[in-house]
Amino acid sequence: MLNLYSEEINLRTIGMNVYYLLRKNLKETLISQRQDLTYQSILVRSQISEEYRREYQREIKRLIELGRFTTYPSQYVMSIDVESGYDRSLKLPYIVHRGRKLYFPHKYSVVQAEEAYRGYICGDRLLGKGEDFAPHQYQSKDYCVHEGDVVVDVGCAEALFSLDVIELASKVYLIERDGIWKAPLRATFAPYNDKVVFVQKLASDKDGRTTVSLPSLLKSETSSPLFIKMDIEGYEPKVVRTLLPLLRERDGITLSCCTYHNNEDATILEQLFQQVGYQYEFSKGYMLFARYDQPTAPYFRHGVIRASNLTHS
Repeated sequence: MLNLYSEEINLRTIGMNVYYLLRKNLKETLISQRQDLTYQSILVRSQISEEYRREYQREIKRLIELGRFTTYPSQYVMSIDVESGYDRSLKLPYIVHRGRKLYFPHKYSVVQAEEAYRGYICGDRLLGKGEDFAPHQYQSKDYCVHEGDVVVDVGCAEALFSLDVIELASKVYLIERDGIWKAPLRATFAPYNDKVVFVQKLASDKDGRTTVSLPSLLKSETSSPLFIKMDIEGYEPKVVRTLLPLLRERDGITLSCCTYHNNEDATILEQLFQQVGYQYEFSKGYMLFARYDQPTAPYFRHGVIRASNLTHS
C-alpha cells in the first residue's frame, strides 16, 4: 500500500536539500565574483597610482605572483606535521596542540580536523606574536596574555587561542553561541574545569536568553588584568561600544579585535580606542576579505587591532 505521507515527507526533504544546495552555490558564486572584482581592481589601481603600489608593495607583488585573489597576500604559506586521532568514548576527532588535545565537532573527520588546524596555524597563523607579516595574529610582544590574566575569548569556536594560553591564564571565559562547539570545548578543557567558564551565548549589547553583555559577564572581575580577544564576524565595534564605560573606569585591560570583516571596522575601532585614551597598534600586513561585502578602495584591510591602557615600553 502506498504511504502518501512518507512520499510527501521524502519530496519535502528532497526539495529542501535542493534549496539549500542552490543557496549555497549562489552564495559561493557571489563571493567568487567579489573576489575576482577585488583582484582586478587592485591590479588596475596599482597600474595608475605609484603611491598605491608603494603602500601595498608586498601585497601587490604577492598577488601578481599568484595570479589570483588570496586572503593573506601579506604572507607565505608554511606547513607542519599534525598529530591527530579519534576519541571513541567521546566520538570526537582531535589534534594534539603542544601536548594537549584540541577536539573538533563529531561531524568532522580526523582529516577535516587536521585541515582546520593547519589552516589556523599555517594559513591564519593565529598564534604568532606579531613578528612577521601575518595580519590575523591576536598577540604581539607588547599586547599579549601575561601570567595571571583573565582571558575572555569572544567567538572562541574551537578555542585554540585559549588552549594555547591556558597555563598562563588564571581564568578563561569561552564565549561561543554555536552549539556545534559545546561538546568539543568541554572535552578540550576538561583538565582545566577549575578555571574555565563556558558561555553558550552571543556577545551583544544586552543580556537575554541567547545573548550576553560583556560588562554584565565581567562585573565580578575587578582585580586581575583582562585580555579580551574578539573574532565575531564584524560585530566587534558593537561589542566594544558596550565596553567603553568599563574601559574608562578600569585599569589593566588589553583587547585584541578583528578588523577585517567589514570595510569600516578598522576605522571605527581605532576611533573608539582613541575616545578612551588607549594605546593601540594594528597587526603587520594586510588582508583581503570579500565574504560579507564588496571591499572598497584601498581594498586591503588591517587584520587585528590590539589596544590597552597598560604602559608599553
